[in-house]
Amino acid sequence: GRAKVGIDGQPAVEDLLAHDSHDFREYFEELDATLKFLKSPAALPPRDDLRKGGCGKAYENIVCYAHSTGALVAGQYASEKGGGAWRGAVDGYIFNSPFWSWNLAWYEKKAVQNAYKAGLPDDYIVDEGGGPSEYSRNMKRTYHFSSLLKDDRSLSISVGWCKAVTIAQSMLKAGDMVLGKPALVLSASADEVLDVHDIDRLSDYLVEGRKDGKDNSVEDGEAMLVERTIESTFTELSGHDVLAADS
Repeated sequence: GRAKVGIDGQPAVEDLLAHDSHDFREYFEELDATLKFLKSPAALPPRDDLRKGGCGKAYENIVCYAHSTGALVAGQYASEKGGGAWRGAVDGYIFNSPFWSWNLAWYEKKAVQNAYKAGLPDDYIVDEGGGPSEYSRNMKRTYHFSSLLKDDRSLSISVGWCKAVTIAQSMLKAGDMVLGKPALVLSASADEVLDVHDIDRLSDYLVEGRKDGKDNSVEDGEAMLVERTIESTFTELSGHDVLAADS
């Protein structure tokens, strides 16, 4: 999402709107700048001139790690025609619980997917948010993180954000989010937010010619093979530099 804290340490945007992108293409410039930075051997320039310099070395291999909505951002960056200028610098992707589909009742899904078509403005708030988040409470039981950087309240939801999510998800389902690079997709059977069957089924669409809608869920007998595949994939990716994209 957008930076919540500026380089001066002051809040950059209102907490509950930090994630509120209405068009995921707005991230492309930042992703381009980051990849250019990682591939440029020039020394780090003064702070006010970051986009013209590099990190002091040119990283040979870069893996993009993306979680939840960040997977939609990364997938759109990697595949949209006229999209990311530096996407060729990414050698592979790791998607952790990608937000491939709304995990809602059919009538709720229809509402969020079509709200922007009803003429409502992008900044119209569908859900004010601000209440306690059971998801964040569960996260804090396991991990320690600052509420300043990751809000522990439920976030607001706007028509524009629903539109951006729906457009990216539609690209995937139409077979238009083909990465052309290796990708590892991770999910958990105990996912409290997303449908793991949707994640498994729709991840196949990332590969050209594989938009077949078949169920690719793993049977118990195949678990060892999958474990070995994941282990070998991480071995291959070890030592590569990771570009993170989060929701």
